[in-house]
Amino acid sequence: YGRLYNWETLHATNICPARWHVPTDADWTILTINLGGDSIAGRKLKEAGNAHWIEPNTGGTNESGFTGLPGGYRTLDGEFRYLGNSSFFWSSVEADADNAWYLALNVHDYAYRSDAYKSRAFSVRCIYDATPVAYGNTFIPDSTEPGSYLFYAIQTVLGCESPPDTVRLTISRFPAAPLAENVTGCEGKPVPDLAAEGTGIQWYSDPAMPIYDTRDGQEYKTVTIGNQTWMAENLNYYTTGGSWYYNNDSTTYADTYGRLYDWGSAKIVCPAGWQLPSDGDWMQLVNYLGGNPVAGGKMKEADTIHWKSPNTGATNEREFTALPGGYRLSDNQFTGLGTMARFWTSTKYGLPGVYYYSMYYNNTGIYRYYTSSSAGSSVRCIYSGKPFASGNSYTHQRTDTGTYTFFATQTVLGCESPADTILLTINPGTAAPHTGDVTICEGEPVPDLVAEGTNIRWYSDAALIHLVHSGDSLSTGLYQPGGYTFYATQTEKDCESPADTVLLIIRPAPEPPLAENVNVCDGDLVPDLSAQGDNVKWYSDTVLSNLVHTGNSYATGITEPGMYVFYVTQTLSGCESEGIPARLTIYSLPVVYLGDDTTINTQQNITLGFNNEDYTFLWSNGSESSSIVISGSEAGVGDHTCWLKVTDSNSCSNADTIRVTVVDLSDVPVIKAGNALRIRPNPVRNTLYVDFTDIDPGDFIIRIIDQQGREVRLEKDQ
Repeated sequence: YGRLYNWETLHATNICPARWHVPTDADWTILTINLGGDSIAGRKLKEAGNAHWIEPNTGGTNESGFTGLPGGYRTLDGEFRYLGNSSFFWSSVEADADNAWYLALNVHDYAYRSDAYKSRAFSVRCIYDATPVAYGNTFIPDSTEPGSYLFYAIQTVLGCESPPDTVRLTISRFPAAPLAENVTGCEGKPVPDLAAEGTGIQWYSDPAMPIYDTRDGQEYKTVTIGNQTWMAENLNYYTTGGSWYYNNDSTTYADTYGRLYDWGSAKIVCPAGWQLPSDGDWMQLVNYLGGNPVAGGKMKEADTIHWKSPNTGATNEREFTALPGGYRLSDNQFTGLGTMARFWTSTKYGLPGVYYYSMYYNNTGIYRYYTSSSAGSSVRCIYSGKPFASGNSYTHQRTDTGTYTFFATQTVLGCESPADTILLTINPGTAAPHTGDVTICEGEPVPDLVAEGTNIRWYSDAALIHLVHSGDSLSTGLYQPGGYTFYATQTEKDCESPADTVLLIIRPAPEPPLAENVNVCDGDLVPDLSAQGDNVKWYSDTVLSNLVHTGNSYATGITEPGMYVFYVTQTLSGCESEGIPARLTIYSLPVVYLGDDTTINTQQNITLGFNNEDYTFLWSNGSESSSIVISGSEAGVGDHTCWLKVTDSNSCSNADTIRVTVVDLSDVPVIKAGNALRIRPNPVRNTLYVDFTDIDPGDFIIRIIDQQGREVRLEKDQ
């Protein structure tokens, strides 16, 4: 059965003898076609009989003489399979990075073409290199499919052929573009690096985009003319030595004309992916624009802002915008500003000469000269088509708003893939939303915090880590006095704005003011109500809706007896306290009545009094009892005035006065009543009627004393 070989061994050891090779996949295909096709070629290739093949070995005729034997195969794990059942023959062509094509025979009629892991071990049949495929010292194979191909080179001298030299052609599979994602960032915030997955990643810039020089952050316009892409501005990158501003004046000339470089600096000063143009590059540009006599006019800036008049024929029709930056002489003198533009090439002319190209204010031509490499000239870089960076990630350093295009390739086995396009988009920074702080007082309803903007987010920390809510308004649920800080952002185009700080201040409600109740008696001077506090307010209702006065004292103007309640607050830092009641009480005076003035004689007594157990009493004679007795004999004839002052539980006092007249009976005519008068009661009216007989009542004083000795008062006409 011979040996079994894994696929890599076929190429590592040149397994076949000289002028023989491992058949290609195409060689096996030609063989099976010549034998009638896959469906019957197997029977014609197999050894006939069952000496080596297990039964039934269907149709095995070996009419081709190939004598295919069932040697089976070896797995990667060292296991041997299918001996006597199948034949497996390698081709020299790989199917992909891990597999290669082979031809298989089994107990049936078919010849099977398939692919298998290169690590498996199959049988090998070599095919003869019967006819030279080419003659001569060079040979261009027509192989295009990925794979490893062997060729043998023989030289013939004086009719004698040399032994063959083996030449291997390896065509690697063209790698796919690397896997890379577009990147979106926001102005004013860190933007992620560009990243690509693959092997041997190379990064290229888009020549149509402005150049961003990552070394110093400067940006340059570009212009494509024909199939060349040039800088449309003079380079302005600082180098340590070998570069100058015109007249060493950066303030006046830097932004417009860029720097002047000696040739040694100019060769290496262009940004990555760009290079100093050669003489050939300049000649290609000049020829594209119509040749030396006219190309300068098409390249010069078209006006006399920077060029000296007349700036002949300047149209700048291809937007190269050549500027008259002058040049620097080797002795550090400067000349030509406004009259000439002079640009280095990378091409030397003798020693130490170097070619440069010049344009002038007074003609349309462009001219090639050479000068010392120590002179100073402007630099316009040209796109090199070379990668500006390598590696799986690239730090772009872009910060300005815009969309930037980059290209990434990967290289596998020396083959560079097509480029994958990566877009870097930096969206404009979003302004913070419009918000307002909220200040309230303890006990008031806490309003929602509100922000005006798009996709509002609320955070509890300045680092914007702890998101507490999304939406235009935030209900905080807070009610305790204190200061609370929140941070609101808005998001547009995936860019979250800086935060606006929102303060919620709940001020503690102040204590109520100190207010005293006022109690007075009817008829006394009513004092003002007063309260100790700041910004005192007086209300007539408990819900504090009817404000009646402001200030620390309040003259109510009330004089009528009664109880009047007012509610007093104070306001501190814009917060009003709860209302505390302040009462004004005007007490009614106690009632006291001693009766009408009366008359007694010297032989009579009269009791004066007023009975109320809630009062205290003070009589005009100093007595503090509720009644006193006036003796006519003791008082003596005459008018006697008595008064009684009573004081109630509210310390309010009132008094009444009565005049008691004492008369001497000896001086008064007395008529016995006898039959001269008759007294009769009238129960209906609770009165007594006195009827007089033969007496004129106007001539007498009539006194009626009841059984308790109290005089009964008579009314008129009674």
